Amino acid sequence: MVRLRVRADTAEPEPIPISKGLSAAYNGELYWHDHSVPEGGAGEARALSQSSGNAVDGMYAMALLDSATESIELWRDPFGIKPMWSRKLSCGIAVASTIQSLLDGFGPSTPRYDGIQQFLAFGRPIDGGSFYEDIFSISRGKRLRLQQGACIAEQQIDLCSLEGNLDTENPQVLRQALQESIRRILPSNRTMGLAVSGGLDSTILAHQMAYLGVEDLQTVSVLIEGVNDGIDDLLKLKIPGQAARSWTHSSTTVTSNIFSRGFEQAVQDLGEPTRLSSVPLYGALADIAKDAGVVVLEVGEGADELFMGYSSYRSLDTTCDDFHFNFMLPKHRWKYLEALYGSGIIAHCRGVHLKAYPLRKDISGLEYLRHTELDHSLEPLLRRSDQILMSRSIEGRTPFLHGFVPQLAMSIKATAHMAGNQSKPMLRAAFPELNVLDGPWKAKTPFRAPVSVWLQTSLSPWMDRVLDDGTPLLRDLGLHERGLSLVRREALEGKEEALDMALALMSLVFWCDWLIKEKYM
Repeated sequence: MVRLRVRADTAEPEPIPISKGLSAAYNGELYWHDHSVPEGGAGEARALSQSSGNAVDGMYAMALLDSATESIELWRDPFGIKPMWSRKLSCGIAVASTIQSLLDGFGPSTPRYDGIQQFLAFGRPIDGGSFYEDIFSISRGKRLRLQQGACIAEQQIDLCSLEGNLDTENPQVLRQALQESIRRILPSNRTMGLAVSGGLDSTILAHQMAYLGVEDLQTVSVLIEGVNDGIDDLLKLKIPGQAARSWTHSSTTVTSNIFSRGFEQAVQDLGEPTRLSSVPLYGALADIAKDAGVVVLEVGEGADELFMGYSSYRSLDTTCDDFHFNFMLPKHRWKYLEALYGSGIIAHCRGVHLKAYPLRKDISGLEYLRHTELDHSLEPLLRRSDQILMSRSIEGRTPFLHGFVPQLAMSIKATAHMAGNQSKPMLRAAFPELNVLDGPWKAKTPFRAPVSVWLQTSLSPWMDRVLDDGTPLLRDLGLHERGLSLVRREALEGKEEALDMALALMSLVFWCDWLIKEKYM
């Protein structure tokens, strides 16, 4: 067990002794328990072990060993901010916060063809498995009890219900909730940073941290070659007050070449393939934060899912029974999947999707989408943030996912979050001072690289080489030669749908190369 100690005393032992016969391996932080802040890692682990799960506010993955009953309890926070993986072994079950730990500790694993298939279809394995036959992600909010190498009890911890008679229609209530969340997560004696992109979410955090008087903050931003995103001058955020004058800003520009190197590195940081073009951008962000001495970095993850901020939501016809399947598996991928796997693949994917996301008639399609996006969109982004930041010894903190902010956001009808012409109208209403100021936060700009442009131009030779060299590896994963040729040919022709699939195939190639190099396969 290795921890990045932010609040805990450096002399505090690992595992953490809780009481006689009870000890914990604990990863994360608790910001609130029973109306107070737990003290140090031991205090946090003790508070978590004594709570029902809904009575705490924080991010955590914890294993609690009870020597008397020879059992272990596993806890994971409701949003899955801290990862937790399990591996089934002949001698029992192993658990860790990274896939690499399970591979280093217990040897090679077999690639899981179903997980690879779901990755190419949906962007990630959706059935609870992973890219490895014997490794599984423990679901967010799970509390499991293990004994004699098997799971004997299971409990689901959900988002806390709202306390008291809160006026969810009043934007000021949401504003106060976010301020309270920021206050909870601020305490730290390590250098603190804030990731700013110029978008609404990070701009709100910057303005509120200045309002709360946070001084000597290190702000960091990623600029992307060819994209109007990122902040090179903090003055562009028009932050009022004295506190912001003590802040120091750093930025870096990600070029196509930096992206290509970062995308190859991504499988080592994550332990699995990815089709998120934001991963190399996050790597660059983590590097510049580390260079600035940042140990605790505030990030804006979660706001887009909670407040329905993605533009893709607005074009959906949620009255169609197939809308959720078509949202997760866009029709432009069907041709390539059929070429890669055969004509029955779409029907198979429908069955996998229906099992993972059963049809529901008790809530609207839009409400159902919002709940499922906490798993499908948000958790992979949180895993990306945690794994990449922690690989640079930086702890990420997510103000939008603490306090009463999530409960307030989820208590407001999904249709209200989609009203008007601008994204996230409820969040904008809570911070009206930004609405009257001109700035980059006016329009939604996704945090992603212009991959389709780069792969058609400067990175086209790189893509062609990777797909050509990687064809034998991809064939070994069960992919058909005809499909690989189709994707490669149409990607070189510049077809955007093929470029999307090509990027996923390239990540699989880098993953296989890494597994072979590290003798994980």
